[in-house]
Amino acid sequence: MIRHGMTPTQPPSPPSPPVMMYRPNAEQQAGAGRGTFIWGLVLAAIGVALTLALWPIGFIANSATGNSVRFPLGLGPWMLGGFIPLFVGLALILGYVILRPNPPQAPPAPPHYPPYDAGSDAPFPPVTPAPAESTDGGGHA
Repeated sequence: MIRHGMTPTQPPSPPSPPVMMYRPNAEQQAGAGRGTFIWGLVLAAIGVALTLALWPIGFIANSATGNSVRFPLGLGPWMLGGFIPLFVGLALILGYVILRPNPPQAPPAPPHYPPYDAGSDAPFPPVTPAPAESTDGGGHA
């Protein structure tokens, strides 16, 4: 082809790869972190429920063993089953509260100035004096 003055055609370029990363728009980012907050509430509630359900085991163990083993306030190693989800849930809630985006704030209101007469020569509006108080000894009759 080159000998006859023709240029070979270029092979078509391969198609661009599909976009693999999802980028939410601004409206979808408004709820950012709500999933963290919801999971925190769920885990904290499960932790409270398990803690309350496992707590009587300590009192049962104290009464069954007599004075050989004492668990103060009925707390023992079995309470970890409730404390771990409770504190993980509280950590998620705290993380949401600390890291949540600030809501957009309204701009401050412009300062209020009294009306000004543009036709007057004074640079500022005239100030009217306050009425004088009577001097008859405090207003007694």
